[in-house]
Formats: sequence, structure tokens, C-alpha cells
Amino acid sequence: MKKVLIICLFMIVFLVGCGGPTPPDGPVIDDLKVSEVSDSIAILFDDFENIKFSDEATQTEIARIRGLYDELTAEEKALVTNYSDFEMIEKQYQEYKDQVAAEEAERAKIEKAVAEAVALCEAALPSKTMGENIELPGSYVSEEGVNVYIGWTTNDPATITNKGLVTQPRKTSKNVILSAVCRAADVSQKVERRIVVGPLAYEKLPEKPVFAYYYSNQRALTEMERKTINVIYLSFGNIADDGTVSVGGLNYETVLQERKNGIRVCFSVQNKEGFKKWTATAANREKLAQSFLNTCEQYHFDGVDIDWEYPESGTEVDNYVDFMRILYNKFKAANSNYLVSSAMYGGNGVPKYKAGESCKYMDYVHLM
Repeated sequence: MKKVLIICLFMIVFLVGCGGPTPPDGPVIDDLKVSEVSDSIAILFDDFENIKFSDEATQTEIARIRGLYDELTAEEKALVTNYSDFEMIEKQYQEYKDQVAAEEAERAKIEKAVAEAVALCEAALPSKTMGENIELPGSYVSEEGVNVYIGWTTNDPATITNKGLVTQPRKTSKNVILSAVCRAADVSQKVERRIVVGPLAYEKLPEKPVFAYYYSNQRALTEMERKTINVIYLSFGNIADDGTVSVGGLNYETVLQERKNGIRVCFSVQNKEGFKKWTATAANREKLAQSFLNTCEQYHFDGVDIDWEYPESGTEVDNYVDFMRILYNKFKAANSNYLVSSAMYGGNGVPKYKAGESCKYMDYVHLM
């Protein structure tokens, strides 16, 4: 009997000792993971007004929360009650990324268009010209419809203008730097080329050349006039108060193109008071003559015509004669082919120009 009791007791102890708790019904929930996701979303959402999607830290945090959430089971995801807040944040983040991608794509189009415009400009620029005008593009439209503005500048507008008009020097070649800025939106690139402009040879004047005074607002020459005229006087330059000579506003860039048709282009200056003042002393005569030469060489004219209407006294006539002497000697020393002429006003009671003496210092005289 004792044996039976001992065996029963042993079995009870065995059963009680070897048994465990009853397994729970359903899947296991990791509360720590659920809490981490929920808390991270709450922190991000609470600071939503200050969020900058461009910040790397914000992008990293959004990616981290997405990774943690995707690792949860369906049952754990159901416990993340503020997930809709995260979806809203992700939606706006995606809109931000789409916008950035669109802006980058647009900028890539603009950069490509500007690069194409640069290539167009480079192809248009020669390394040397013997007087041929240069066709400079003023704009460019890419296949994608990007408009590129092209602006040109030159360090020597008297030789090559920013529109590509070329005026050759007479004596030696000149180096000109022509530059362009190609711009679309905030993207720009610069093109620069050093261009050698070769000299223009003189054509011999006939024994009896034909002269013409050409005003800045005058129409273009006809073909008959081009065949007839040998020398043009662009009229009229001015003498400034400081004794410098100006041809501003005379449309000289266009008129000088006639040199390519074999016509010599000189400039004529008319300013009675200016001549009177700036020939009154030897120093003034020297300064004025040098200013005439500087203007001639800067703009590539072929000579000068003095239109002083007219010296009113014996002293002024003497000053005129001496001025013509200085002017003539300066021009011929610079280039023996430069033309020096004067328009002389006729009529009774007008002091003559001492033509017998002053004409020694002129290639031609024009009587009015």
C-alpha cells in the first residue's frame, strides 16, 4: 500500500514539475518596437512646422522610421495609431523630392542649352579676318524650347563692333578681343576669342577724284554712287571744350564699311568757335592737331577735312595757316597715305585763307 502511495505522489510531482504555462492564444507582440515607431512618429510630427526636407538629418529620420515600420508584423502595425501622421509627412517629402527632381531636370535642360549656345558662338568666331564682317548670334533656342540670350562686347569697338562690323586698320594688323555671355535663367557662360584683323590696302586715287560730303542721317549709297565717288567726308565732327575731337553720333561704323568698296572715308570737322579758341596759341594748335590724328587712327579714317567757316581776322588766318602746317606734318608722319584737306569759304569781304601758303599743307582744297 505504501508503494502505491509513493508511486502516485511521484507521478503527481513529475506532472507538476514538468508542465509549463499554457501558450498564449495568437501571435506575439513586440511592444518595444511598436512604441519606438509610434514615439518616433510623434516626435517628427510635433516638429513638423520646423521640418526642412532638404536637411540630411530629416531625410535619414524619415527613412529610419519607414524601415522600422516595415519590419513590424501586421498586428504590430495596427497598434501604431499615429501612422497616418507619418503618411502625411512622407507624402509631402515625396512631393519635395519630385519638385527637386523636376528642378534638376529643368536646370539640366538650361545648362545644355547654354552649352549649345556657347558652341554656336565659338563656331561663329574666326581667328582672323581680312575685313569680312562676323555674323554674331544674338540668341539661341534649344530643341527643348529654352531661350538663351547672347550679349556681345568688344575691347575695340572701332575695329570690331558688338554687332560684328569689321573696320580694318590701314597700316598693321590689330588684335581684338570679342566676348559673349550666354545666359538663360541663372545659368551663364562666357566665350572669348582674340581675333586678328588684317590691314586694308590702299587703292590708288584717280588723277581727278570725286569727293562727297556724307551726313550721318543720310541714306545709303547707291551702286552708281559707289562706282563714282572716290572719297567720302563724314560730316560733321566736333571740337569739345577741352580741345578734343569727337565723331560720336556720326554713324561712322556703317559709313566706314564703304572702304571695302574702294572708297576712302575721311572725317570733316566744323566748329567755328572751337577752331578760333584751339588755334589761338602754339600749344593749343599742337593739342588740337594731335587730337585730330588720334581720332583718325582710333576709328580707322583715311584722313581729315577742316571746315572752318571762317577765320575772321588776320590773326585768325595766320593761326589757321600754322595749324594746317602742324596738322599736315603730323598726319603725313603717321601715314603718308592719309589725306588732309580743307573747305574754303568764298565771297566778298571775307578774309582769304592765305591759300598760296596754306595749300602747301593740303592734298585737296574744296571751294564753297
